[in-house]
Amino acid sequence: MSSEVSRRQFLEAAALGGAVVRSLAGAAAMPARTLGRTGASVSILTFGAGSRFLGLKREPSIQMLHRALDLGINFVDTGANYGDGESERRIGEVLSTRRREV
Repeated sequence: MSSEVSRRQFLEAAALGGAVVRSLAGAAAMPARTLGRTGASVSILTFGAGSRFLGLKREPSIQMLHRALDLGINFVDTGANYGDGESERRIGEVLSTRRREV
C-alpha cells in the first residue's frame, strides 16, 4: 500500500479543508473538545506553526496567526526545533498582544 497522495487527492482534501474553515468562520463558535484529562477546551482545528508558517515572512505569518485566533482556534502546534525557536518567538509575540482567557 502506497503512502503517496495523488495531486487530485491533495486538491480534494485542500478544497474540503477550505470549505470547513469557511463554514466555521460564519459559525457562532469554534467547535471544541476536551484535551485528554486536562479539562482544557481546545478547538477541533489546530494551527500548525511549523514549516509553512515559518516559510512566510514574519508579518504575514503574524497576521495569519491573529486571524486563526480570531476565528476561535486556540490549539497551536509548535516546538523549540521549529526554525530554531522562531516559531515560538512569533507565537509569543502574537500572544503578548492578546488578552488571555483563563
